[in-house]
Amino acid sequence: MVLANRIYCIKIWNMDYNRIKIYFEEEKPILSRDVKNGLAIAGGILLLAGGVGLLLLAVIPICSYLDKRKIEKKISDGELDRYCEGRVEDLKIEAINKLGFDEEEVCEVQHIQVSDYDNASKASGILYKQGKDGIWRSSQYEVSLLFCSKDMIHSFVRRFSIIMDKHSDSIEEYYYRDIVSIKVTQDAVNAQKEYIELSTSAGTVFKFAFKKADSAYVNNSINAMRNLLKEKKQSML
Repeated sequence: MVLANRIYCIKIWNMDYNRIKIYFEEEKPILSRDVKNGLAIAGGILLLAGGVGLLLLAVIPICSYLDKRKIEKKISDGELDRYCEGRVEDLKIEAINKLGFDEEEVCEVQHIQVSDYDNASKASGILYKQGKDGIWRSSQYEVSLLFCSKDMIHSFVRRFSIIMDKHSDSIEEYYYRDIVSIKVTQDAVNAQKEYIELSTSAGTVFKFAFKKADSAYVNNSINAMRNLLKEKKQSML
């Protein structure tokens, strides 16, 4: 069973980028119903002419077969989710190194790592689609990590494409004295979408998306960070 799971994970990891692109394409048949009806009528009329009529009639099942093959090749919502989750690794060490800290310097509370589709970015080339389950997905995935040091909260965010070999990293720092709140919020449009929301005194709001399945873990972790923030604020008085 373990071996089977490993083979399946490897298969998901090596998924063809072009196959993922098909997921985001509009589901349109090669021939519309009207065109098929027109070909059927024309083929029937020209059937007595031999080859021409037969050729027109043959186009219909051929295109239907190609449509079916495209549908069979298209990945499902769940398969795409598993592929993305399979690409998410524990980035703790890499993130700490990029932040320029030793691990002991960012251990005020347990760090948080969350991930989900990046539906907020509006950069060119990112594709979006609402799945059959009602959840919006994009061709860019996001992994966010939050760490707490003595004076501030640090964020490391990696965004990577699932349709090409491309990724980018970003780092932010938020002094405790400038943080107004840190909490979990839901998307105003999509109730399935949740975020860690960090607000600063400058009126800036930072959001880190996570999967609904991780709600319990995130809420527990945010409570720990909120308690730490409260302690830091009180020590500044």
